[in-house]
Amino acid sequence: MRELIEHLNHQRHSPLRNYIVPGLISWRISAGESAGVGSVRMFEMTRHQEMAVMPHSHRFNFHCLVLTGEVQNTIWSPCHESVGDFFEEYDLVYTGTPGLYEAPRAAGRNHYQPRTDTFKTGQTYGMEATEVHSIRFSKGAKVLFFEGPALAMSSVMLQPVVDGVTIEQFKVEPWMFQT
Repeated sequence: MRELIEHLNHQRHSPLRNYIVPGLISWRISAGESAGVGSVRMFEMTRHQEMAVMPHSHRFNFHCLVLTGEVQNTIWSPCHESVGDFFEEYDLVYTGTPGLYEAPRAAGRNHYQPRTDTFKTGQTYGMEATEVHSIRFSKGAKVLFFEGPALAMSSVMLQPVVDGVTIEQFKVEPWMFQT
């Protein structure tokens, strides 16, 4: 594994720093996105993750290999109201630039239940584009991220609903997605 990490460290380029949370770097390994064939990235967490990542889906299927550290991946599944939490679902349209989206559009409300799995060095996990998740990286984690071709123009984002009111948490801050 050490030789693979050394090879990837030499091959990585085009970092996006503070990728959604402070200290998370998204490194480009190979870029095929413009050709419609997906891409390979490596995520590297340089700090203890303080902030939660909002539940969201992706526009593509993906598969990951944990190179170092650990990842807690929480899948949010629709469920009966007696076991889940209430969320507003939003369509989030990606404009082609990290951190730039069209204004989120409310798409409905539903109850969701979380299930968290922990993946350690050498383990893999993957998700379909239709699945909603949130993620937490340990300090020092490195994850090889195999992104499939885009299957949709938008993803889904969940924001909590409390007492009938949507708690607006989605925002892109100036410190995010720094090159």
